[in-house]
Amino acid sequence: MIQIEDFRLISDEVWYAAQAMLHEEKARNAGRKPQDGDTASRPRILNGLFWCPTHSRKLYVSGVNGKYMICRDCRAVDRESRPLYSQLPRGLSLQKTCETMLKLVRGDESLIERVIASCQVAAAALQAPEPQVLATAAARIVKLDRRIALIMRNPGETEVDEKESEAELKRLRRDRGEALAVQQAAQAAATRSIEVPSETEVRVLLQHLGDILIQAANLSTPGVAEELRLFLDRFTGGRIELEQMGERLPGRGWLRGRFRGNVITSIVRSLTGKEIASSSPDQAIVMDFFEETSKAAASAEEVKRLYDQGLLTKQIARQLSMPRSAVTAALDVWYSARGLERPDGRSRRASLAVKHLTPPLYQEIADRVKAMAEEGTLFDEIATALNVDRNTLTSAWKHWHTSRGLPVPDGRTRRKSLSRKSGNRKEDGKTRE
Repeated sequence: MIQIEDFRLISDEVWYAAQAMLHEEKARNAGRKPQDGDTASRPRILNGLFWCPTHSRKLYVSGVNGKYMICRDCRAVDRESRPLYSQLPRGLSLQKTCETMLKLVRGDESLIERVIASCQVAAAALQAPEPQVLATAAARIVKLDRRIALIMRNPGETEVDEKESEAELKRLRRDRGEALAVQQAAQAAATRSIEVPSETEVRVLLQHLGDILIQAANLSTPGVAEELRLFLDRFTGGRIELEQMGERLPGRGWLRGRFRGNVITSIVRSLTGKEIASSSPDQAIVMDFFEETSKAAASAEEVKRLYDQGLLTKQIARQLSMPRSAVTAALDVWYSARGLERPDGRSRRASLAVKHLTPPLYQEIADRVKAMAEEGTLFDEIATALNVDRNTLTSAWKHWHTSRGLPVPDGRTRRKSLSRKSGNRKEDGKTRE
């Protein structure tokens, strides 16, 4: 390859960055496109992102109609000791990964302030090039120049010598071009400044990332694949390691994904194009890839509609003829897909008009307690007549009033208003119970 500076259109920095991106793009999009056009169950966005840590190799497409991914080396190991026994569903892996990312992007109220603060720190730090980087690159360039000059002075005497010299010359010039790119990138950092984004700009970016993640989680990804994968690569470091969970039996196990990432540095890179060192540590992220999640997603909208109507989870389960655990899973999917936290069940129950499927005893007897109390019957006598303890009676008395928005009368005040204040009655001069 001959390098003619007068014909240069782009810098070496841009050239080698473009070559790296093309190489990654080729690896991600390897394989045949589905003939039936079904890309929802076989998304290619995450190709090359999942790894088997035991064998240190990427997972490859396999399974029925290419809907799963496997570690080829694990397939050669017996089932009992196979590091990754379960297959990874491609559609489910995309949904779960996007839901996890969405929680991180939209689940932290202080994220905008932390991003701006990190940009402010980086703006000052990146003004001067790293001396060690420049010194190393300069020394390497001098060394390569000497070797190139030596070969050009001594190309060899035979045709074989000349071919060897030509091949070595190409390699050395390529290495020099890479060293020059590093040097130029370090020098450019001294002349370029980071513009600290405004709160509005950060908020718009987070909203945009959230929208992309929601689209991808719903498997409607036209036009967002490249941008999404770029963000995932930045956040995960291009590697999510898997481990086997559950039993090594069909349908009895699943895969768990792990990686460490820093949402601050990833977002700053998206805003400024700069790599920064964040003051906050990387987070350890864990994702479980359950098949049940996809089933829950199918009923999430209907479950949420009934949930908003004030129905108890038991009532929703009974109305939709599904287990109560499935209702909970569907609600988790609905809130997770939008980066929201599901309301606490106990707090929600306290706000509902109907809190039980079957009314408790104190609610059932509330009307009778009120009627007997209006007749002047003492509470002890009402409790005996209804065969309940005094605490249940008190709860019934309070419920009758509070359910109607009325204040609960004080017991001592009520006793004073009664003509009879004791359970003892006098008849014919004798005291009787």
